[in-house]
Amino acid sequence: MLVAEHPVLRTTFTSVDGQPVQRVHERMDVAFHEVNAQELSDETLQACLSEEAERPFDLEQGPLIRVNVFHKSEDEHVLMLTLHHIITDFWSLALLARELGTRYSSLVANESPAIARPSMQFADYVLSEERFLNSSAAEDQLSYWEQRLHGAPNVLNLPADHPRPPARTYRGASQLFTLDADLTRKLKALSRSSDTTLYTTLLSAFNVLLHRY
Repeated sequence: MLVAEHPVLRTTFTSVDGQPVQRVHERMDVAFHEVNAQELSDETLQACLSEEAERPFDLEQGPLIRVNVFHKSEDEHVLMLTLHHIITDFWSLALLARELGTRYSSLVANESPAIARPSMQFADYVLSEERFLNSSAAEDQLSYWEQRLHGAPNVLNLPADHPRPPARTYRGASQLFTLDADLTRKLKALSRSSDTTLYTTLLSAFNVLLHRY
């Protein structure tokens, strides 16, 4: 049902005259496998999950979604959804998992799932973005940022604790902190008023912080 409702899950990608082409199929069977994992240790099961996650996809033939169910016992099962990043991101994956949970609960209760059909598909969004990029408004915005960023440095030399290494290593660390409820509410309100996401608002604030330093 999920694959039937969402065209992106029925999509493959090929090349025509050296250019990538998206193909949405009317119907596509999902790669669904059940595995008896009763005799597998937790370490072995984790190794199986890691191996499945790293198994490549065929972008031209598809499908670009795989479903594996590992049966640990009659009451314990591990469901693994593997999707290629070309058809999903973390945000859409969270929505997909939520819809799957709703459909499963409704199926168990022998009820019809209360799921609203999306007002637009991703292809519709792409077309709207293409129309915007070809508009005078996009040209004005591009010209504005070209002027504002003219002469900006290519390297951001922050006053860090350690000198910048000659070669980028990507070795870093994580800093965890919590925003209080009032500030979170204000940030969400700002995001809604700016017609953007909370993630974009926080990323913009971080960029401003780097600029200040």
